[in-house]
Amino acid sequence: MPLNEAYPAERNRRILELAGPDAVLADAGQDASFADGTGVPVVRIGADDVARTLRERGPAPALAGEPGDPDAM
Repeated sequence: MPLNEAYPAERNRRILELAGPDAVLADAGQDASFADGTGVPVVRIGADDVARTLRERGPAPALAGEPGDPDAM
């Protein structure tokens, strides 16, 4: 969902309330104080975390109709 620390905190808070996500993922240095008081946990990630996860996960499966999709032919 479109959360951005540059948006007014109240807008981000309202989006969180309406969407009800399990967590907010935020860059290690990003201001995620808009989540304060919403009950939604903020999980801090950094570039190393993302790179490690992508290596462990391997390539994402092709989406329908994309090159590599066996049903696209």
